[in-house]
Amino acid sequence: MSFVHLHNHTEYSLLDGAMKIDRLTELAAKYKMSALAITDHGNMFGAIKFYKSAHKRGIKPIIGIETYIAPRSRFDQSRNLRIPESSFHLTLLCEDETGYRNLIKLSSAAYLEGFYYKPRIDKELLMKHHKGLIGLSGCLKGEIPYKLGAGDLEGARQALQEYQDILGRNNFYIEIMRLGLKREKNIHNSLIELAKEFDAPLVATNDCHYFAPDDYKAHDVLLCIGTKKTLSDRERLRFETRQAYFRPPEEMKKLFEDLPEAITNTQLIAERCNLLIDTTGKEVKLPSFPRPANFETDFEYLKYLTFEGVRHRFDRITPGIEERLNYELNIINKMGLSGYFLIVREIIDFARKRGIPVGPGRGSAVGSLALYALGITNVDPLKYNLIFERFLNPGRLSLPDVDADFGDTRRDEVIDFIRQRYGEKNVTQVITFGTMQARAVVRDVGRVMGIAYNEIDRLAKLIPFHKTIDEALNEVKELKLLVETKEEYKELFNIARKLEGLARHPATHAAGVVITPKELVEYVPLYKSPDKKEISTQYAKNSLEDIGILKMDILGLRTLTVIDDTLKLIGRQVGDIPIYDKQTYEMLKRGETVGVFQLESQGMQEILRSFKPENFEELIAVIALYRPGPMGNIQKLIENKEHPEKIKYMHPLLEPILKETYGMIVYQEQVMQIASRIAGFTMAEADNLRRAMGKKIPELMDENREKFIQGAKQNGLSAEVAETIFNRVAPFAGYGFNKSHAAAYAALANQTAYLKCHFPQEFMISSLNSEINDTKRLWILIRESRRLGIDVLPPDINKSDYGFKKEGKNIRYGLGALKNLGKPIVLAVLKERQRGPFTSFFDFQTRTKGINRKSLESLIKAGAFQCFEPDIKKLLKTFQRGKKEIGTQQSLFAVDPEDNDNNKNDSEKDEDTIFFQKEAFGFYFSKHPLENYKEEFSALGLVPISSLNSVKDGDYITIGGLLNAKKVKKDKKGRNYAIINLEDFEGSIDVFIFSDNFEKYAPLLKIDTPLIIKGKISGDEDRKSIRAEHVVLFKDARNYYKKIFINFNTDTLPQENLKHLRELLEANRGECEVWFKINGKEESRNFRSKSIKISPAPHVLAQIKEIVGEVSLKIYGRI
Repeated sequence: MSFVHLHNHTEYSLLDGAMKIDRLTELAAKYKMSALAITDHGNMFGAIKFYKSAHKRGIKPIIGIETYIAPRSRFDQSRNLRIPESSFHLTLLCEDETGYRNLIKLSSAAYLEGFYYKPRIDKELLMKHHKGLIGLSGCLKGEIPYKLGAGDLEGARQALQEYQDILGRNNFYIEIMRLGLKREKNIHNSLIELAKEFDAPLVATNDCHYFAPDDYKAHDVLLCIGTKKTLSDRERLRFETRQAYFRPPEEMKKLFEDLPEAITNTQLIAERCNLLIDTTGKEVKLPSFPRPANFETDFEYLKYLTFEGVRHRFDRITPGIEERLNYELNIINKMGLSGYFLIVREIIDFARKRGIPVGPGRGSAVGSLALYALGITNVDPLKYNLIFERFLNPGRLSLPDVDADFGDTRRDEVIDFIRQRYGEKNVTQVITFGTMQARAVVRDVGRVMGIAYNEIDRLAKLIPFHKTIDEALNEVKELKLLVETKEEYKELFNIARKLEGLARHPATHAAGVVITPKELVEYVPLYKSPDKKEISTQYAKNSLEDIGILKMDILGLRTLTVIDDTLKLIGRQVGDIPIYDKQTYEMLKRGETVGVFQLESQGMQEILRSFKPENFEELIAVIALYRPGPMGNIQKLIENKEHPEKIKYMHPLLEPILKETYGMIVYQEQVMQIASRIAGFTMAEADNLRRAMGKKIPELMDENREKFIQGAKQNGLSAEVAETIFNRVAPFAGYGFNKSHAAAYAALANQTAYLKCHFPQEFMISSLNSEINDTKRLWILIRESRRLGIDVLPPDINKSDYGFKKEGKNIRYGLGALKNLGKPIVLAVLKERQRGPFTSFFDFQTRTKGINRKSLESLIKAGAFQCFEPDIKKLLKTFQRGKKEIGTQQSLFAVDPEDNDNNKNDSEKDEDTIFFQKEAFGFYFSKHPLENYKEEFSALGLVPISSLNSVKDGDYITIGGLLNAKKVKKDKKGRNYAIINLEDFEGSIDVFIFSDNFEKYAPLLKIDTPLIIKGKISGDEDRKSIRAEHVVLFKDARNYYKKIFINFNTDTLPQENLKHLRELLEANRGECEVWFKINGKEESRNFRSKSIKISPAPHVLAQIKEIVGEVSLKIYGRI
């Protein structure tokens, strides 16, 4: 009789199980096991994934959990003095579909009703949902072994009797494990005796948590990650055995050769478990749509609505439109999706009627004429040649994705409507899982091993984003060398490799919502997060699709809120925005796109300036190409646009397909069109070809290659040309973009660009309000507003509202955007102001006594009371003396004779105000301290931090900024090193000053000090840092000026000025070379003065500028 593992913890026993499902089923197949169980801690997260993986390898899947049983009621959240455990363990396995449904209900109730440290059920609930379940007594934390270990033999007897009564005598097994634990032997002897007494069958398990004995260390590290401990911590959770691995069947048989029945029973249990789950996704579990009584079927009603909609969309229904519509409707009907689209339409319709902003569509759904007619999408698929089969392929029977965007502040209203319409218990959100990615797992393992932070940080930052550990070791030589030359690093990476990719934590999917015809627990187990109390499915997106559960993505999109708010301010409708506006496109060509959807990154601005899109179609192409894969083709597209005469097509049939993108393949739809036009594929076949090419499946590629060549030959192409076309097309299928999706994005880009171009004040107000909690974004938008000539006025306690608002031609700063002011405080202030404006700071304090000290300080530092007292520092000092001293308004503003600030000049007071503003706003609001050093930035060629994304790892650069934050740490040898954050006008970056330079530069590292840093860049485009090699104070920057270039025209510059220039240079000699660029009728020449070098002191440079003009002086230096 063969052995079956019935107690296994996969990666979904989060931060405890270290077994990935696919490798687990592969190993079981290698061991020739007929069946295998999944029993994760308290959840069914991996059940469907496991079911499919086991079936794929010819193994019978047994779905189960190791549940937690509350000692008393699941609702009781106190620990019994006699029973210190908050829960016991119990292994449950599904025998059939009834058992599966009951397990779903038990697992759901454990999270929704019984959560206390762990998701718990109780015996009452088990009694209610026991049918179809087989129970095993669990590990040493099971109730029976636990009580035996505590010397409570009678309690163990009683527990065993209860489980037999609940589950049935033949359905409850005594679980025996031989893991080499100290307490195990005595308890197991007692278990065997009890089993005989109660005629309970024995079953052998191994409580598997990892694959092999040498995975023990990795599993131990995983436990430390989960409990936030290190390996050296004495008081931590640890397995007292190294034998909780996936033992081969022969080992298990040998281990239990004295209890052969325990081995035999594993197979007998497996034979009893015959659960069948339909994981094809073909049987879609749609809720019934409440259609009008005069329509007999969903399809009939859908057809009616679609043709009504198409009459509204088009002036005239041409035969072509009617043919396309009927074609789409027939496919929708064949796929049984009429009800689905009626549901989606109703949700969109509800939002529009409520005034909730709705997007133009998303993804391949935008290619459907039927959805356009129904109002689900808002981009004409005929006008932009979008393909329906990219959305719905009759040869690929799977649920389509119809994602819908709504204004981010009103998304919850849409979800509430769905709940009300289909039932609270029939609608919920979807779970997703964070995984242990390469960089993060290296950091986690390094911390657990006790390796110094700076060493871990260096190793982690050498791993490029979106690369695996193995890929990074193959591609990054420095990383490979470090790992190979230090045993500790080698061990770190060996462990990290084993943990990489494991599920780490559950989260709620940003958009996914599911709707079921009956209550959710009839189909899927539910999860409730302990902290947020959000309910979601236990199955992730793919598993839901596998079992035919309807999922919609209801996304909250900030851009839609910005558009809607702007339109309200200007009194327009979204339909008033033209698809082409000359001024808007001129703005796009200049790359002035801060705040414009999808177009505001620095890289995109450069592309817009180079490509200069002329129309909506070109805007679609730019959006499609600005992706990691196809980005390398942008330059070729620009060249082809500038020189269309140089474009060469491999065959004339390609020209009508590729003409709109200047001979380049940009879209996935073009791949489909080429297959159709060249090789005679149907659009459904062409979509299958696109998917095969994209996934690079060799068998499918070979099969389709032959079919493509044969079809092309029938259209008059030679086999050689056909194969060349196929080979050229194949790479683009992988990273070509979905044109339908790009068109929807382009629609939003066009709308935001138009509003910014024609209504900049209103657009910037809406943009600022949409980012009111994001300090970094606020500063970018405020700078852009000022660039547009719109001043952003500081907050005023009597004029500001919660958000940003119009004030004449300017924008008034909103109180809700200030630091340390929560929404309730601001709303309380505004409510009080309705009784009348505040007349003084004293009046404000008297009328708003509930405001805490920190919030009031923030208002003062932001300048909100400058309408009463312009001197912020004076007001702040008065306030900080304490409220007790404030007896009258007079005492509030009494002058302190010892106050040194009374003697400060305006420049010094301005500096105080600048730093106060940084505290209150989170950025320098009125003036950035670095503005005093613009000359140094230019002269030394300092690189803007915001542009460092394009700098390659390992390059040397020089930057300048303010020291924003500082941490001093110790390396493994006990030496100090510093991590500082440097901030310039538009960005910030971490800078490492390691021990070899720390002592030299430590005196310079003071908060708010302007510094110049030269160093080596590390990291990839998502996260950069600098290893400093040279640190200089900005005030010393002139010491590094090497040359000045003085440019003047001898015909226009008076001789008197030339004389003054010569005298000035001779009087201020130093080490800086002087170069002249002289222009005139007689001569033009450049030369270096051989007789004069000067000191580039500020007063000297200022006088030179007075003589020759500011633009005529250039300075060059190098750190």
